[in-house]
Amino acid sequence: MSLLKIWNYFRKTDVPESASSAAKPAEAAVVTSNAAPTAERGADARAIGDRTDVAVSQPQPAKPKTKAVTKSIRAAQSRHSVLCKKLRKWVKAETPATLRVLEIGVGDGQRAEAVLSTLMQTIPAESITYCGVDTFEMGGSDLTLKDFHRQIRGLGIQPRLFPMPTTLGLTRVAHSLGQCDVILDSQNFHAGEDAKKLTAKLASDASLWLADVGNDWVEVNGGGDASKRAA
Repeated sequence: MSLLKIWNYFRKTDVPESASSAAKPAEAAVVTSNAAPTAERGADARAIGDRTDVAVSQPQPAKPKTKAVTKSIRAAQSRHSVLCKKLRKWVKAETPATLRVLEIGVGDGQRAEAVLSTLMQTIPAESITYCGVDTFEMGGSDLTLKDFHRQIRGLGIQPRLFPMPTTLGLTRVAHSLGQCDVILDSQNFHAGEDAKKLTAKLASDASLWLADVGNDWVEVNGGGDASKRAA
């Protein structure tokens, strides 16, 4: 075989290999360019999914009930405006850091709501201790112990309630809590014989003891006849 034929043989063999090798990078480039948008679309989809999950997982804020509560409190304060005015005046003069409030007979519960909301305008709820002595439903009242407890807790105050007759309940208060700063007596307890035994344990000289006398609340000396003093 001549040298020319040998040269042409090797020349034909090299051309397809070089062409094939040149085509492979081109194909790889096409595949890579096609894969890049796919990866970008996948990342975008995941990002949108993440944003959707965040939006769905966030709870909707509850509608505030401030207006209804405020309306109820204002109605109670208006009904017991005389008492609230005297308490507001006393708190302003005494400026106590903490306060123990004792209510003898809670009635329909609105008085406690009016009194405590008035005191809370000056003293934080966590600094107020409230005690209530009443027979509640056991004495035929429409106000149940459970409902009244829930009502006071709604003001942010943890009540201490004594569902029993007045003298027994006040004896428990004297032994467990001691002297109170404000005593609201709607049962005329201050004028009875039992009051003489408990007055010193329930009230100090600085305590404010108010008794419900007709349409007014007057400051009295516990353990004796009602004697008006400037309130």
